Amino acid sequence: MAFKPFADEGLGYGTGKGRYASDMARNRPSYVESDLSGDAGVAENIYQQQQARAAEKRWGTGPSPMQKLFAAINQDGVQHSNKFEVRVWPPGFAPGVEEIDLRCESVTMPGRTLNSITDSNIFGPTRELVDGVTYAEDVTCSFVADAKFGIRRFFESWQELAFDPNTWEVKYANGPDGKGGYLGHVEIFTLSQSGDRMYGVTLKEAFPKTLSANELNMTSINELQRISVGFSFRYWLTYPAGGVDLDNDAQF
Repeated sequence: MAFKPFADEGLGYGTGKGRYASDMARNRPSYVESDLSGDAGVAENIYQQQQARAAEKRWGTGPSPMQKLFAAINQDGVQHSNKFEVRVWPPGFAPGVEEIDLRCESVTMPGRTLNSITDSNIFGPTRELVDGVTYAEDVTCSFVADAKFGIRRFFESWQELAFDPNTWEVKYANGPDGKGGYLGHVEIFTLSQSGDRMYGVTLKEAFPKTLSANELNMTSINELQRISVGFSFRYWLTYPAGGVDLDNDAQF
């Protein structure tokens, strides 16, 4: 079969064959294997072959993007929303904190926003320039309540480190001599299917700002009570990749 340039076939706009030929003309090789004297299906096949060559040129001859995605998922897995761990660190030593950690049923991983201002002192379109950073608002944790409301009592006591419930006097955040105070920190980790810690952040200078009300209802027979706590904090840090010694707080 001979090789002929498209121009020899006299294909133009207005016919079925001409439509395919005009599409190929945008990025076709100089010569293609053709016998375009047949119907438009021949030109359609050539067009599809050229599209396949263009895809091969773009993506290479290796695995397709979908195959690469599946391979990445098989290698790195996916993160499930119910695989997490929360560790609450109040100021000083507090017995029973581990039980509180285990009873946490939901939490939000905090975000971060770069503040910006508009730079209009330039010609043409304006642009945004960073002038600060803002961390997320309060992070809320929900805990399954114990029968004696010990978790609620725990956070009530933590809040009372910030004020005197008798005189209403507000106390120093870090204590009068730089010791004590009411600031602690909270750690949030995502877990793998096997329970390994994969990613984690620590909320620095945290304290339980909000202790939500608990509604009691005679008609709610099988409904569990939950303690909702909103932690205020100054900023958060990401733990180093590759794991962290959770019992060593000196890394920050």
